Amino acid sequence: MRYFKPRKKLCVNSGAGSVKFSFDGTKIVFSLYDETIRIWDAELRNELAIMKGHFDVIQDAQFSPDDSLVVSCSNDRTIRLWEVKSGLELQQLRGHRRSVTNIQFSRDGTIIASGSLDGTIILWDMKSRQQIRTLETKSSEKITSMQFSPDGTTLIACINNYTQIWNIEPGLHVKHWLERINGYKAQFSSDGFFIACCTDAKIRMWDMRSRKELKSFEPQPFVTDIKFFPNISTLATCSNKTIFLWDIKTNQNYQQLEGHSKDITRLDVSPNGEIIISSSVDKTIRLWTPF
Repeated sequence: MRYFKPRKKLCVNSGAGSVKFSFDGTKIVFSLYDETIRIWDAELRNELAIMKGHFDVIQDAQFSPDDSLVVSCSNDRTIRLWEVKSGLELQQLRGHRRSVTNIQFSRDGTIIASGSLDGTIILWDMKSRQQIRTLETKSSEKITSMQFSPDGTTLIACINNYTQIWNIEPGLHVKHWLERINGYKAQFSSDGFFIACCTDAKIRMWDMRSRKELKSFEPQPFVTDIKFFPNISTLATCSNKTIFLWDIKTNQNYQQLEGHSKDITRLDVSPNGEIIISSSVDKTIRLWTPF
């Protein structure tokens, strides 16, 4: 088990809605309620880019797998692509009828998946920048979480407290592979064999091979984000103002990280497992490192 301590606090001029490491672990991207996207180095020493263009709250932002682009989505119903080096907007993708709440690159960078309040997930081809498939969900509620599996063959999305999973076969033939697990946040492990799902009362871990629930963790308050560590031995979750670290083997919460003065919106773990980054409505980004 690794124990973490506060390392650095970055004060920003508005609440932060999302935060994410680059794939090489050297940068972070976070979105602010002032409708901007910021890129900083992973040690929070230097601001590298400011991206402006959205005209409503930005819901999500993340790097492309080669770290050359950032993709973002907003309540303004657009998906936007940005060049990391220059900070310039490259293109807007439009197709959703309501706010776009989640955005994800496939691991090979060839597909973007966007989820919306309109109850759909759109798959976009990165080469043509065109829609290639629309996945209809069973609810028109907000899509609260969405992720491709590490091998790119599976997409998981949480909609209105349940989880739908699609198998994306060669040629983009899409079918329901495992249709329903309760949860409003879900994350794949780094090997793609496991999914951790949050419900109102529990954190549940599922085996994607057997399609069975393996274990559950003790009840927690409303969980706003969940992440596996790369070694799959630890889970990080955030609830209200606190980050919880869980030992997967024993199902025990072994550390709580406190420092934020208001609710934490998102967290992420660096690719090497050495840094936790968190964003909050308290207008701070906080960095945590091992003792």
